[in-house]
Amino acid sequence: MKKIVVEFQPLGIGDWVQVKVTAEVARVLAKEYTEYGWPVRVYSYLYSGKTNGLK
Repeated sequence: MKKIVVEFQPLGIGDWVQVKVTAEVARVLAKEYTEYGWPVRVYSYLYSGKTNGLK
């Protein structure tokens, strides 16, 4: 099973947290954390809440 790296910065402050998850979980986490206003990176690219190319 392929894993994807998701990085996020809780509340937009402090250290970035890095997790390795499946593509489906990566999509859900990126969407949810972006809705919180937290910066999120998937594959080291910033996630804007729009289509990010994950399949």
